Amino acid sequence: MRVAYFDCFAGASGDMLLGALVDDGWALDDLKATFAKIPLGGYAVRAEEVRKGLLRALQVHIEIDADEHTVERNLADIVQLLEASSLDEDIAATSRKLFVRLAEVEGRMHGVAPEAVHFHEVGAVDSILDVVGVVAGLKALGIERVVCSPVNVGGSPPIQTRHGWWPIPGPATLDLMKGKPIYAVPDMGETLTPTGALLLSELADEFGPIPAMHVERVGYGAGMRDSAIPNVLRMIVGEESAGETQGMATVIETTIDDMNPQLYGHVTAQLLAAGALDVTLTPVQMKKGRPGHVLSVLTEAADHGPLLDVIFGETTTIGVRLHRVERIKLERQVEHVATPWGSVRRKVAHWRGTVVNRSPEYEDCLRVATAARVPVKQVMDYARTASV
Repeated sequence: MRVAYFDCFAGASGDMLLGALVDDGWALDDLKATFAKIPLGGYAVRAEEVRKGLLRALQVHIEIDADEHTVERNLADIVQLLEASSLDEDIAATSRKLFVRLAEVEGRMHGVAPEAVHFHEVGAVDSILDVVGVVAGLKALGIERVVCSPVNVGGSPPIQTRHGWWPIPGPATLDLMKGKPIYAVPDMGETLTPTGALLLSELADEFGPIPAMHVERVGYGAGMRDSAIPNVLRMIVGEESAGETQGMATVIETTIDDMNPQLYGHVTAQLLAAGALDVTLTPVQMKKGRPGHVLSVLTEAADHGPLLDVIFGETTTIGVRLHRVERIKLERQVEHVATPWGSVRRKVAHWRGTVVNRSPEYEDCLRVATAARVPVKQVMDYARTASV
């Protein structure tokens, strides 16, 4: 799978994302041809190599006429532009979805219906082109999966815009990044713009470390400002390593020494029903010499609320520990295997192109073994080695 990793150590904006895409191989002429499919005028596009700190990067300039800076558009205006364009349908549809999402967030911030929102900076020509350009650029480079680092949102005292004072990060930016990993670096100003937040939050399939991949290209897209941290976004493109996917998960754990052990089966079932990936119990010796158990819950969900509701509601604990862990998952597939006693499912795992494990589904094996009155282990042994 062809994957793109956005390394947002200096934040992200529309022009930084566009610059990284072009630096990673999307021809500037193709970018201009994409823009020409939208019925907009009053702008010019150019690109140049610049230096940001010690790094060389590509800066894409969308220079718009002075009159265009005063134009404000609402959601209907932008949807009409996209519908009147000759963009590929999937690009237009994704761009439309992004602006609907932005209208919902802006409406919530200002207390108005999404249809009544007047986009200011994000309704300008350059921001519209940024959104469409990033969607089209990912498609042009054949990107099938997008992974993003935790994002530097900057930090400073509030800044003044033409519509008044604004905190950093802005309210819409922060709302768009709900559930996503962010961090602040003081005195950098606004490093994550609403356009950048919109594109990353909606287009990234996952946030976390660089996935296991074979790197093909590394592009650097420059922002307009200069800062102590080079104001660039790094985009790494390559093929995801066959046989594994890499990501982050959270472990929620607590140590219990005063609960009836009969309850653990019920607690485990409730946690799995609430979305836990795995639940384990580890026996331990407690500080007062009493035997206890560490209850560990693995989850990829950003919202831990449902799992915590089960833990605090169904156990005797009064506190939990949470820590992030790196997780590598082997590529797997499920196949149906015919046995002399009936068909069962078998999970097959691959590591770097080689089958390393074949695991029959226990419940399937139990079902056919019970019906045929044969040992379950006999069915499992047969299913493990049988040809499909």
